[in-house]
Amino acid sequence: MSCVETMGTAAVYRKSLTASAVLVATLLFSISFYVYSSAFIYRWVSGYTSITNIKLVDIASNPYPLCIGISRTSRSALYFTDFETLPSGWYQYGGQVEINPNGYRGSALSIADNDQGNVADNVLYIYGYDLRSYTEFWVSAKMRNTTAMFAMNIAFFDNAASPPRNIWTVPIFASSGGYAGINPGTVSVYYWNQSSGWQRIAGPVSITNYNPANWYTVVVRYSRSGNRNLFDVYVYDPNGVLVASIINAQQTSRSRPRYVGFAVDDGRLDVISTALFDDFIVSTADPRRIMFENLPGAGYTVEVMDSLGNLVNSTRTTGTTALLGIVTDIVVGTGLNGKLRVRYPNNMLCLVTSIPTSDATVGGDTYRVTWGPPTVDTASRTVAAYIGYGGNRTVGPLFNISVYPGDTRYTYIELDTASSSIPSTLNLNISIISALGAQSSKVLIVNGVVQSSSTSAVALQGSNNYVLIEGFFTSRGWQATLNLNIVACSTPNLSICVITPVTVYLSTV
Repeated sequence: MSCVETMGTAAVYRKSLTASAVLVATLLFSISFYVYSSAFIYRWVSGYTSITNIKLVDIASNPYPLCIGISRTSRSALYFTDFETLPSGWYQYGGQVEINPNGYRGSALSIADNDQGNVADNVLYIYGYDLRSYTEFWVSAKMRNTTAMFAMNIAFFDNAASPPRNIWTVPIFASSGGYAGINPGTVSVYYWNQSSGWQRIAGPVSITNYNPANWYTVVVRYSRSGNRNLFDVYVYDPNGVLVASIINAQQTSRSRPRYVGFAVDDGRLDVISTALFDDFIVSTADPRRIMFENLPGAGYTVEVMDSLGNLVNSTRTTGTTALLGIVTDIVVGTGLNGKLRVRYPNNMLCLVTSIPTSDATVGGDTYRVTWGPPTVDTASRTVAAYIGYGGNRTVGPLFNISVYPGDTRYTYIELDTASSSIPSTLNLNISIISALGAQSSKVLIVNGVVQSSSTSAVALQGSNNYVLIEGFFTSRGWQATLNLNIVACSTPNLSICVITPVTVYLSTV
């Protein structure tokens, strides 16, 4: 009799796929078996013997959980911009201010000193948000000297609507500007007011291996204690290496900074010099790192990617939280979208979260990871799991496939499309990974439409084989039911096969 109908290279059974299906094989002097499930009746010439639950192929739980999503739980940034366009709410005093396409990532703010500065001979560009209610805040920006600018500064002001009466600056000096006591390649802290002029509060401190062509990240922590203004300054090179610092610079004054921004000074007449600024942020917390919470455990890796596909930084966890330094790109990428990724301890992807184009990843952010293990019922052969939605794409092992010890089974997956419930919000790939790392082609579902209902066959042995899923629902509150047939054959041409039906329930948290 014919028990198998061949379609292409795949053996497709037309009879019932339930675990109760029974095939009686008559043995005379040789024995032939066609197996439809994990239970069958064995007939010997002297009688009949029933043998059930011989598990030639079965499913099992995988030791890894699925990563479901990442959500931001807090943001300490009061303001940030990557200067892809001229920002609103700023005040300009003197000079030329425009957008330059040659930023650190994307564009940058260009400020030129054309000898038209009207406050202490500096060109000032002030962000008009009043910080008087904060006794402590952080400011950071990238700075690059393009034409031997004398001084480029992060600056603090006591007023913004009219030329300030008091200015505190953190300059990087690229040249002496013809002034005694000014050393190129140094950083200092200065104070200016109308009556006393310029006073140096701290410095100069040499910048290690200073190169005027480099982008330098300057991070300043300001705090107010009694009648004292205190500044901590950190300067980083393009690789994120700390190359200069000034700690606890103090100035006693009844006045205090209320606004922040930039100042440039060429120090020479009849010369137009330009400096570039990028990655500007004002924050109530240290913007040099972001935090991930509620990770599955030690050994996982978290990564930040910018909007241009560059890896900003990554770190491997030692517990359920991780601090990731992003001092090289505090306003990540071009100040919009980008990606956050989580990897399993074996470095395989667990989750890819896309930041919306209306948002960005910036220093001081805190993110929470959501995860959970699939529920695998080996008796009923059902699997239930949560996967990501929206910008969260889950990647991970759904369940394991075990093969009877010593056997090799050439195995593929078929999706029973007719009996499955697949909403238009589901996007999913399903494939098989063998214990040796071989991967099948994929069952492919795009916006609820099955593009491919079967994988290619992979040779499986032992118990460390698994079904990999990659996908998400487009929005929250959806669920899908997928009826899968695991077809495991004893020959490479897929001629004698066992079919194991598995029902998979997917939903969002």
